[in-house]
Amino acid sequence: MPIDPTTSTTGAAALGATDPKKSANFMGKEDFLKLLMAQLRNQDPSNAQDMEGMTQQMTQFSMLEQLTNLVEASETSSVSLARNHALEMLGKTISYHAKDGTVKEGVVGHVDVSASAPRLTVGGDSGLLLADVVSVKA
Repeated sequence: MPIDPTTSTTGAAALGATDPKKSANFMGKEDFLKLLMAQLRNQDPSNAQDMEGMTQQMTQFSMLEQLTNLVEASETSSVSLARNHALEMLGKTISYHAKDGTVKEGVVGHVDVSASAPRLTVGGDSGLLLADVVSVKA
């Protein structure tokens, strides 16, 4: 997920946030390159842009792109790790916070990893998140 400098969402809130790539106020790398090309096409030849300034812009863009790639790789790894943890609970007895607020215990009978956040089914309770798990017994 790209970093949007106009927001400061981090942690778990960022995982549930909408995709900034689809946001109307997000400027992606294609937009940046189009803007740069338009700037170069429309500049006054007698007063051309400073090459040092352009080099700084390209360096900043490259750094932003690498940070974006790093964040995306980190999120992919995080989702994969959560799926693995959920699958390891299959068939094990867990204590969990039920939807009614009580702590219940049961055997994980089903794990759904089709979404970005895996969901557990224990007895009659389905849609449990890993955050709902209090403890796992062997």
